[in-house]
Amino acid sequence: MGKILAIYFSSKKGTARKKIKEGMLRRNYGLLKDAHAGPGKRQVSLFLRENLEEMREKGLKVGCSGFGENFTISGIKITSLAIRTKLKVGKAVLEITQIGKTCKKPCKFYPVPLCPDKVDRKKKRCFLSSRGIFARVLKGGLVRKGEPTEIIRS
Repeated sequence: MGKILAIYFSSKKGTARKKIKEGMLRRNYGLLKDAHAGPGKRQVSLFLRENLEEMREKGLKVGCSGFGENFTISGIKITSLAIRTKLKVGKAVLEITQIGKTCKKPCKFYPVPLCPDKVDRKKKRCFLSSRGIFARVLKGGLVRKGEPTEIIRS
């Protein structure tokens, strides 16, 4: 079982996200008051703390909300997630719709070495291409920092 470490929203696209203690998820919409919410398959975004730690080990300085995510979560392995996986997040239920993101242009997280050894250092990629998680809201509800997050087996 995982845990919600932080919740973020931005009232306008292109602006820094603000940390909040709780938020309301609306079915088929996303996090209320978030500029990125709306219909579609990327209603909310999640990032795993374990992936943040992996990035720090690679030398990148990034903290929670460094990827513009709505939720920073711990205790769930990205390898246990797949498209259509359902997650209970607080009182809400999300369905994973996309894992990874293709950047339109190189962002501040590109390039990240794939392998630490010198032979493969030339192989680089954007970390978001395999670590950002997007979901749609199946069941709305209040979500609070510190609440449990778990995969729902269906």
